Amino acid sequence: TQIVINDTQDDESRVLGGQLSRGIVLTAPISGSDWLTAELDRITGVAWADEQMIQYSTNLTRWHSATWEEYELDLDRSFPSTANDNGPLSLVGIKLMYDQIPKHLYAQFGRWITDNNILIIHLRRLSAVVQVESQISKTQRVILTNSLHNVSHLPPGVKWPSTQKVSFKDEDCPGWQGLVQTIEENQAFFVRFLRVHVANGAVFEVSYEDLDSIHRSKWFAAIAGFLDLSPSWNFSSASGRAYVPVKAGKRSCEDRIVGLGGSTYTALHRMQQSRVSCISLRTRSTGGFKMKAGGVETHLYPPYFPPKENHPCRYRFRCGTEVSFWASKFVENNGKSKNNLLS
Repeated sequence: TQIVINDTQDDESRVLGGQLSRGIVLTAPISGSDWLTAELDRITGVAWADEQMIQYSTNLTRWHSATWEEYELDLDRSFPSTANDNGPLSLVGIKLMYDQIPKHLYAQFGRWITDNNILIIHLRRLSAVVQVESQISKTQRVILTNSLHNVSHLPPGVKWPSTQKVSFKDEDCPGWQGLVQTIEENQAFFVRFLRVHVANGAVFEVSYEDLDSIHRSKWFAAIAGFLDLSPSWNFSSASGRAYVPVKAGKRSCEDRIVGLGGSTYTALHRMQQSRVSCISLRTRSTGGFKMKAGGVETHLYPPYFPPKENHPCRYRFRCGTEVSFWASKFVENNGKSKNNLLS
């Protein structure tokens, strides 16, 4: 599914008072980053490169031994220097994978983002279980085409080779649960990392599922606003990419995967992020209801996941007397303090 957004705007470059801004799409593989960075790269006045720090993914020695000075130099060199249409350039960006940030340089990296006003788009694929399925299907295409190239970015009109539907039954993919849990933990870690180490920076959180929804144009407009694009930003006809990323389409988890445990996804009971995301994807296509005989609608699954001990007082601090008791103690203590000061 190729997504076209705002393609009718007037041809006018982005203006930022002559200051060149830099941005990073921070993400993991199979999260929609090829598509997002390719679309950003099409905007007039913007040059957004694909992976430029892949040496830190492929060279473990370099990942462990790099000094901050070396890593910072590689970062600075990775940003594009010219626009695809050779016009005025005001925003440059790169894609950076989680594993391309050496662990011992996390703190310095966070300071560098803040000190240099780097704009961070944190792109996540909430349905990590589908992320794993996509990687398995992509690897199937690599094997079927006997090629490491053009398995995700095919020319228009060329079809992908048919692949076997992925089964997450234990006998087919033993240990798949651990891989999905690791992906979810990685995402959660970098959410926390950005909130702590880039607390004074500019961070935009967005998911693959957001960009692949019926509201994708609104999400992209929000990204454009975050990047401080001018109101009349537009797509250029020129692009530095030799391909247009191909998206598989908006399918539910059970359309793609066998062995998740039915409509309630019991196999994902330890992977709640993926479970909720799979239910959300299914709700998109069904509305969350099915028709019984006689035309009566019933929920396919709970519309939300309430706490086990669920009561309205949970949400208004009315359970028990703790809050009133604590507040009374503070009022009483405050009164004593004032009396001491007056005496």
